[in-house]
This record gives sequence, structure tokens and C-alpha cells, in this order.
Amino acid sequence: MEFNAPNLAKFDYSGEAIPITLSESMKIIQATVSLMGYDDTLEHVLTELPKTLSHVETLFVRTCINTEVFGFSRCLVKYNHLIKLEVTVSILGDSRNQNGILRLANLLEVAPHLQRLELNMLPHVSGFLHDVPEAYWHVQPCTHHHLEHVEVSGFIGVNGQVELVLYILDNAVALRGMSIEPRVTAYDRVFGYWAGLDTDIRRGRECALENFLPEDYPDVQMEIF
Repeated sequence: MEFNAPNLAKFDYSGEAIPITLSESMKIIQATVSLMGYDDTLEHVLTELPKTLSHVETLFVRTCINTEVFGFSRCLVKYNHLIKLEVTVSILGDSRNQNGILRLANLLEVAPHLQRLELNMLPHVSGFLHDVPEAYWHVQPCTHHHLEHVEVSGFIGVNGQVELVLYILDNAVALRGMSIEPRVTAYDRVFGYWAGLDTDIRRGRECALENFLPEDYPDVQMEIF
């Protein structure tokens, strides 16, 4: 799909994960991209969208990941001007696979100047929840010098969520605030409160309190709701 809009400042797209070319659209500063369906589209967000939206400063993305998909193809193009990123991600697959969720850690690499990250996770996984973190040594370290605030919602202790938060805490050296919300913020916005999630919310809160200790990160204002 190709557009020729040199004065375009805001871009909205909802549809399949297909290549998009915005010819000479260098003035785009805000974009919203909703990738529909239940296929894993995270690689598209990490490797294809930067080719089109490398100049955006604010980006809202809806995507889907499968916990059984590992890794992604390296891309030289990054979101070099991105300051604020909000990602709403549906998580499918088997919760015993942590590496699928850990792929979200690559957001730090493709957005080197990011200052604020909001990550809304909607887990729809099978298997058991797990609150014992495993080493993430196999994930490429990425020291990030600009990320200051991170908000995570939908944290219910699914395998890989603990490791993802620890990765951000350990690699974002300028981090000043981290909030962890077991409630699925993106779900509440659309459907409202549902009592059937109470068990997951309680488990997620207990998992967060056990694994993310404020004394381990004294320079970060930690909030667990």
C-alpha cells in the first residue's frame, strides 16, 4: 500500500500487516496502527513499521504475539524520533513458553530515544501461570539511556512477564518510574470491569510484590496496584 502525502502529519491504519509506503511523508509526528487478526504480528512492528514511521514521535500500536514464536529478523531502520509508545498486545499460545513474551524487550532496541512506554498486555494463553523468574541471559542486552517512565498493565504472572519487567528495570538506566497494574487496562477501556478476572488480578499483584522490590531499584519509583 502506497501513499503520496508530503504534508501528512498524522497517520491512522487498521488492517492486516502489509507493507506500507508513505512517499515523502516526512512530517508525520503521530501514528496509530491496529494490526487485525490473531497472527503473530510483532515482527512487523519491530522490523517493517520503522521503515515507514521512522520519524514519528508518538506511536500507538495494537498487535498480537504467540508465545511459541521466537526471535525476529534484525532491521537497520529504527524509530529514531519516537518519544512515546503505547502498545496493546494480545498474547496467545502456551504460557509455559517465556521467550515469546520476552520478544517485547526488543522494543527498547528499535526505539533508542524512547522516553515513555505504555505496555497493555491481554493474555489469552493456555497452561499454568508461573511466578518464578528465569534468567533472560539469552536476550541481547540493550542499555537504554532515555526511557524514564514505563506503565505495564495486564500483569497476571504469565511466564515471561516477570522476566520482561526485570529486563526493562535492568537495562533502562534513566528509568524514574515503573507502574505495574494487574488489571488489563486495555480490556477495561473497551468492556469495563469483569469479576471473572479477580483471581488473575490477585495472582498478578502477589507475583509483582514478590519479584519487584523497591530496595533493589532505589532510583525508580515503583508502583504496584
